Amino acid sequence: MLRVRLCGTMLGTVAALAVAGSVLGATWGTPVAISGAYTADAMDLVTLDANTVVAAYTQTAEGINDIDIRRSINAGATWSSPLLATSNGEFPDLASNGSQVDLVYNSPNGRVWYRTSNDGGVTFATAIALSPVGRYNWLPAVGRGPGGVVAVGFVDAGNQKASVRVSTDGGATFGGASILSTTATDEAMAVAVGNGVIYVAYSNGFSDLRIRRSTNNGVSWSTATKLSGKLFDDDYRLAADGTHAYIAYTVEGKGSAFSTLLYRRTINSGATWGSPGNMAPTSWSTEGPALALSGGVLRAAFTRCIPDIDVCDPTLVYYEQSSTGTSWGSAQRVSPNTLAEAWDPAVGAHRAIVGYLGEDSSSDKAYVRNKS
Repeated sequence: MLRVRLCGTMLGTVAALAVAGSVLGATWGTPVAISGAYTADAMDLVTLDANTVVAAYTQTAEGINDIDIRRSINAGATWSSPLLATSNGEFPDLASNGSQVDLVYNSPNGRVWYRTSNDGGVTFATAIALSPVGRYNWLPAVGRGPGGVVAVGFVDAGNQKASVRVSTDGGATFGGASILSTTATDEAMAVAVGNGVIYVAYSNGFSDLRIRRSTNNGVSWSTATKLSGKLFDDDYRLAADGTHAYIAYTVEGKGSAFSTLLYRRTINSGATWGSPGNMAPTSWSTEGPALALSGGVLRAAFTRCIPDIDVCDPTLVYYEQSSTGTSWGSAQRVSPNTLAEAWDPAVGAHRAIVGYLGEDSSSDKAYVRNKS
C-alpha cells in the first residue's frame, strides 16, 4: 500500500545519524535491490514459509507503470527473473496463505484488478476486474485466510463508498460488493482474514479509524467499531491468524515527534479490541506501519522520521517483533547508510525479512533485507 514520503534528501545527514552496528545486528544480510534501473514507487512482499518470498513492485518509465513480481526460495538471498503482472498498474498489495498468493492493484483509470497464484507465485491467473468501469477506486487491499477465503477492499473516490468483495473458492470467483461505509476516505483501506473471520478497516473522514468484521464469509457484517478518533494519516495495516488480529495506525505525536505509531489487538476474532499500545519509543516520529502474523509471532516494520524543523530528513526503516502481542523486542534499523532515505516498508510473516523503497545516488529502488 502507498506510503507518504515527507522528507528531503541529505546523504551527509544520514551518515551523521547512522546507528551503531550492534543495533543493525550482525545477522542482518546485505540489502538486495530487486527492482531495475527505473524508478520504483510502491512495493509489497509476503512469505509463504521461512524460505519462500514473493514481492511485487511498481516501476515507472516514460509515464508507464509496470508491476513486476519476483520470487525467492532462499529467504531473499537470490531472486527469480521479474514476472510482468501488468504493464499499466499501480499500488500493488499482496496476501498469501500456504502456496496461494493474491495480488490486487489499480489501473490508471481507477479500476481494481485481482490476480491469483496457486503455485507459490510462479504463475498467476488472468486478471479479474473487481470494481466498476468509470469509477475511481484507489489503493485496494487484499487478505487471504484458510479455506480459500479471499477478501478485497477498496474505496470509491467519488461517492466515498467503502466496498469489499469476498471469494470462497480461492479467488476464482467473487461475490457482489458489500458497502461498509458511505463516508470513507479513499486514501487507504486494510483487510485481513483469520479463522472464520474477515476484518476490514477504513477511515471515516480523516481522523476516525473504524473496523467491521464478518463471521460468515461476507454474507453480513458487524456494525463498525471505532478504534481511533485521532488518525494522523490514512496509513494503517491489519494482520490476522486464527482468532488473533492486530491493527497498527498513526496518530499525532507529542513534543518533538510529528507522529506516533499505535497498535491494538483482538484475541477473540474481533469481538473486542484491547487498549492502544505503543509500537516504538514515543520520542521517535514514526509512521508507515507494516504487520505480519504467523505462529504466534507478530512481526512489524515501520518508518522513522528524523525531524528537521518541519520535515523529515531523513527517513529510516526499522523492524521489530513480539511473541506476546503486548510487548516488543528492541527495534532494529534495517535501511543502510548508503540510502539517502527509506520508506514504504513491508514485512514477512514467517521470518525476519523486510522490504522497502530506498533512494540511492541513481534512483528509487525496491529492496529486501533478511535476518538469518
